[in-house]
Amino acid sequence: MEIATPEFQMEQQELQAVTAALNRVQAVIEFDLQGRILHANENFLHTVGYRLDEIQGQHHRMFCEPDYTASNAYRDFWAKLGRGEFDSGEYKRLGKGGREVWIRASYNPVFDANGVAYKVIKFATDVTADRTRQAEFEGKVRAMDIAQAVIEFNLDGTVITANDNFLKTLGYSLDEIRGKHHRMFCEQDYVASNEYRDFWAKLNRGEFDAGRYKRLGRGGREIWIQATYNPILDANGRPYKVVKFATDITQQVELEASVKRRAEDDQRKVALLLDTVNRAAAGDLTGAIAVNGTDPIDQLADGIRHMMDDLRGVIGKVVNSAGEFSGASRDIADRANTVATGAQALGATVEEMNASIEELTASINSIADNTKGADQLAKSTQHEAETGSRAIARSIEAMDLINKSSEDISEIVKVIGEIAGQTNLLAFNAAIEAARAGEHGLGFSVVADEVRKLAERSSQATKEISKLINESTKRVSQGSDVSRQAGEAFEKIVSGVSRTTQAISEISCAAEEQLVAAREVSLAIQHVAEETEKSAGACETIAQATTGLNQGAEELDHTVSRFKV
Repeated sequence: MEIATPEFQMEQQELQAVTAALNRVQAVIEFDLQGRILHANENFLHTVGYRLDEIQGQHHRMFCEPDYTASNAYRDFWAKLGRGEFDSGEYKRLGKGGREVWIRASYNPVFDANGVAYKVIKFATDVTADRTRQAEFEGKVRAMDIAQAVIEFNLDGTVITANDNFLKTLGYSLDEIRGKHHRMFCEQDYVASNEYRDFWAKLNRGEFDAGRYKRLGRGGREIWIQATYNPILDANGRPYKVVKFATDITQQVELEASVKRRAEDDQRKVALLLDTVNRAAAGDLTGAIAVNGTDPIDQLADGIRHMMDDLRGVIGKVVNSAGEFSGASRDIADRANTVATGAQALGATVEEMNASIEELTASINSIADNTKGADQLAKSTQHEAETGSRAIARSIEAMDLINKSSEDISEIVKVIGEIAGQTNLLAFNAAIEAARAGEHGLGFSVVADEVRKLAERSSQATKEISKLINESTKRVSQGSDVSRQAGEAFEKIVSGVSRTTQAISEISCAAEEQLVAAREVSLAIQHVAEETEKSAGACETIAQATTGLNQGAEELDHTVSRFKV
């Protein structure tokens, strides 16, 4: 039996320490040369999610996808290990439940004392998270490469490479731009500026730059891009190249420019419309509005133009109407004043007529009273004549005279009858004219004058009757001495006195009728006077109203006079 030397023991202890260290930091699993699992440490079991008893004795293929295990590559992989050949790399494996696990591992054949491989130990590190991040990064890069124009530059500005999007945007092939300077995409004035030199100096300092840039494509075609210039740093934090990610925004910029031009044009149109509307508000309607398109503002302008045309027409009519209205109101005021003056004059005339009618009524009343007295006197005379038959012989001569006076009385009575008839007719005409007094009352004045004259004649006739009656009385007295000679005429005298009495009675009735008619005429004239006063008051009210109307017309004329049409 060999005794282990101290050197050997030390090597064994060092080996054990190394193995323990590896087991602490790495996932370790052991296979035989056929791929069956012999052992696995806790790190490995934790990585794949199994317990040792679930995998021990199972084949390595349990950690692989079926397509891979059925492939020649998998068979070659184990054949290589069986020959004692080392294998390492990143491998996609399956954990419990088919969970995808990425490991960075080395498969290490273990040899016996004769140099023959008898098992395989795998040392592995779980790189699933790194692999996921890497895949995510690569996916993002691919996405950016698909969606954006990408170009890489050296720090001196020369082109390293560019993707298809960039080449398509600028219209070049990669061979046409590789090795060329960035200035080929810029205008000469910008390239010669301090701003351009500062731009590259900034990138060489590792500073990021982003914004909207104007660039030139093939043939000098203007292109606008939204881009970021990103310095790429090495392991020491120093920039060694620049990657630009860009998006073609030429259409957007052109649209913005078009919108800006449209906005400026719209602002100009709106300013013109506002000026026209403000001038119209100040009374100037002479502004002209030009319509040059069909956009909403042009439609608004067209509507305002039509409105201004209509407004000019309306205001023009209002201006004309205001002048006519003012003149008409003044004419109405003048006419109302004239009517009021006429009504006042008519009122004065009616008052005079009323006074005349009152005098006529008094005269007719006096006539009536006198005729009543005459009637009584005639009756008394008749009575005396009847009782004086005893002295008839001495009254014959006087009776002749009485007879003659009676004939005169008969004529006077006839006149009085005619006057009464005419008086009635004139009273009727006076009533008609009184109804027409509202027109002017001139005709009634004439009638009233005729009535007055007739009343005077009636009064005169009454006086003459009284005189004749007195003479008759005297002569009767004288005839009493000679009544003997008047016997044969006594009956005639009695008959004449009877007729006289009857005539005087008729005159009295006519006078009564004239008195009633005169009173009715007086009432009608009073009604005319009242209506005349009302008419005068109404005319005054109309005059006052037309004065206010005239003031309103003048204000309206003043208001519309500020408009220019």
